[in-house]
Amino acid sequence: MRVRVVAFAFLAAVATPASAQHSRGSHAPSPPQGGTAPAARPSWDPPKPDRTIEIAVTEAGFEPASVTARKGERIRLVVKRRTDKTCAREFILDEFLIWQRLPLNEAVTETFVAGRTGEFRFSCLAGTVSGIFTVVE
Repeated sequence: MRVRVVAFAFLAAVATPASAQHSRGSHAPSPPQGGTAPAARPSWDPPKPDRTIEIAVTEAGFEPASVTARKGERIRLVVKRRTDKTCAREFILDEFLIWQRLPLNEAVTETFVAGRTGEFRFSCLAGTVSGIFTVVE
């Protein structure tokens, strides 16, 4: 039993980086010579969408039930469920890997690129409320 404890303590000391082993007298690294702080990294901003498409969920279903985009267009899709009298509590557009829950009266946003042409069905989870997302050349 004692051998295991000693072996564990030895492994812990070996696996710990040298900077973490010696906590006495250690200090933060000094700033570089010249008195200036390192340059801040530039922030990355995602590309802006080419167009925003808004879809509302009402008692009649998705409105509009048909939307069209151009191939390669960056779409900002905003879906808002405005009624509780619907089974459409999710928005699913499988082709573009979009699965979003739709809280009542809250806009849900998804940004994606319409990467291929065709007609793609969007729907609720049960598939009873649906629409068509068409991508053209």
